[in-house]
Amino acid sequence: MSPGPDRVLLPKVAHAALRLPREHVVSRAGLSQLAAPPGQGGLVLGFDEDRRPLAVRLFDGRPTLLAVVGTDNLVRVLAFRAVAVGAAVRIVTGRPQRWQSLVASLGGYGRLVSIVGPEAGPMGGSPALPVLTVLDADFRAAARQPSPWGTTLSLLAAVSDSTAATLRAADLALLERCDHTQARRACALLGVEPRHVPRLVYAPDDGLVLVAGAAPAFFRLAATEIERRLLTG
Repeated sequence: MSPGPDRVLLPKVAHAALRLPREHVVSRAGLSQLAAPPGQGGLVLGFDEDRRPLAVRLFDGRPTLLAVVGTDNLVRVLAFRAVAVGAAVRIVTGRPQRWQSLVASLGGYGRLVSIVGPEAGPMGGSPALPVLTVLDADFRAAARQPSPWGTTLSLLAAVSDSTAATLRAADLALLERCDHTQARRACALLGVEPRHVPRLVYAPDDGLVLVAGAAPAFFRLAATEIERRLLTG
């Protein structure tokens, strides 16, 4: 069934993407209960082929697990956008020097970003200040759980035996372009139909796929000039 003018695409889980494959539809009247616009818990990830924004509801009071198979630069952009919608960002890492440029790029808003070691305890969020916690190491991802008004983002270098459990447990999975082996394995782990493998392999440079409940949404990050200039490298 194709969405009509008064319908909008939604995923299987309530706090996932606004626009996903055609089999998940809901009337616009129910949209406010299932997803939020940017600034009300919604964070824009990018734009689909029709230049429509694709957003996720990360900060709505429920703890959320987000697995990202990609690079530091992708996470920097996501962190930048999280701060823009009023969240604090906490980076748990054993390599703090890699994240200093993010703090510097935010200027006065850098106070909303903290870089802590692996031994640091969890940080709770609130409606006034939700928290995005970035776990910058595969082996620590399974040991941390998000708290209310918080999202835990596990940065994974690849789809492997050591990251499989994190991907399966995630409410949302976000993947950059990868090779055939990685793409096939990711689709198998996440329950995505194999026919989507070529789209992962031949995605554009800034192409991404968001998986929520085995429903894939392909889109482009569409980083702004400010994001490209300040948050890469």
